[in-house]
Amino acid sequence: MIIQQNLNSYSPTYTAKCPQLKDSEWVCNKITQTLPHFSVTKHQPVMKNIARKFFGWCDERNNFIDLEDIYVALIDVRASKEDIKLFGFRKKLVRKVIQSLLPKEMNDNFRQIGIIKDVLGSFGKKRELCYKSFGLNNNTFAALYLMEKFKLANCYENAIVAKLILRMNGIKNAEVIALKNIYDQAVHTVCIFNRDGSKFKNIENNNSIIIDPWLGKADFANNMFRVYKNQYAAQFILPDKGQMTFKIHKTTGISRRQMKLLKTKYHQFIFKNSQRHFMQTDKSQR
Repeated sequence: MIIQQNLNSYSPTYTAKCPQLKDSEWVCNKITQTLPHFSVTKHQPVMKNIARKFFGWCDERNNFIDLEDIYVALIDVRASKEDIKLFGFRKKLVRKVIQSLLPKEMNDNFRQIGIIKDVLGSFGKKRELCYKSFGLNNNTFAALYLMEKFKLANCYENAIVAKLILRMNGIKNAEVIALKNIYDQAVHTVCIFNRDGSKFKNIENNNSIIIDPWLGKADFANNMFRVYKNQYAAQFILPDKGQMTFKIHKTTGISRRQMKLLKTKYHQFIFKNSQRHFMQTDKSQR
């Protein structure tokens, strides 16, 4: 979803004082550089606006519309040529009459939602193919394949790869979590770890660091929540007050042999600095 005009042009400045923030931003940048990809969810606001305009959608949940809702509606409204071949005569005739009576603006919307349907359908099929091929227990490899082979990924895949990069560089306490909205629905996935090296259990505002490659930004949890609640309020609908609720996603267990192969293939993900170790102020720390 395009939320800001310059969303994809975010460029880390690396001026943060602590090395954990510097290197977390480095992770975001490395994913973008090494595995450039298209994200359907970054265009979600555009799709929602067209859906509201075309269908007149407006519900009691503060206009909350899921991408799946849009796709299901588009299947009925704008079928592909292959779908139409399967329609009966009556349905084909009704569709043709309705489209002929639509004003020009509505016909333009028909074309727009047709493009959206094709994009959503293509992304969904390729994503499903990857996760079926590798199995649910190999989501790390499925995410990498989706990004590398098809140049596609949403926040979930980005967060998984961020956790992998941390693991490749010796950080073992990172988790992939889905943030929940006020309806207890998972709406955004990020990578999170505790700065002090402790095992992540709960979000600690001044200790937990969120890495969000989908957004291209990393910061302490309280600062990231401020961004989500202010700039993405209409999209995520997160609670204004109280503790943020989340769900931890299990990620692939990677053997030593697999890790060695991954480090060879994705050598760009290995942090190289003559002055200090990853996430440390100098080479005396580990």
